[in-house]
Amino acid sequence: MARTPEQIKQALRQNGVTYKQWAEERGFYAEERGFYVGTVKKVIYGDLQGLRGVSHEIAVKLGLKEEPKEELG
Repeated sequence: MARTPEQIKQALRQNGVTYKQWAEERGFYAEERGFYVGTVKKVIYGDLQGLRGVSHEIAVKLGLKEEPKEELG
């Protein structure tokens, strides 16, 4: 079951984890890949919907979206 943005923000606060820490630990804070912690914040706050690409990956890792059930081949 997917979590809400509020649940994610609360979990990060309770564990004392910043958005940057979360992003770095999961490989989403990489200058060479062309995205930053701002992308994580935008997904959490709903500025990015996580429909495809990196924002989708982030939404899945955060638990905002379910893991895809089927691979496109």
